[in-house]
Amino acid sequence: KAGYTCAILRAGFGRYASQKDKCFDTNYKNAKAAGVRLGAYWYSYAVDKADAIKEAKACISILKGKSFELPVFFDMEENQ
Repeated sequence: KAGYTCAILRAGFGRYASQKDKCFDTNYKNAKAAGVRLGAYWYSYAVDKADAIKEAKACISILKGKSFELPVFFDMEENQ
């Protein structure tokens, strides 16, 4: 109703699916119902390749079964 046409939702962060953003499912459901085009991102604080793989797997498990019209991003901001 606010006029937004697209959004990038934070799916979660870190190595474990338990680190899913607590608002992700609600935000996804409500945005889809409003016809908002969606993408998502996973906040990473991986320090090496093994951590990055764990985080990517956690992200994929959270996004499974969801559909997106926009890209999914792996957000790496930490300065290790």
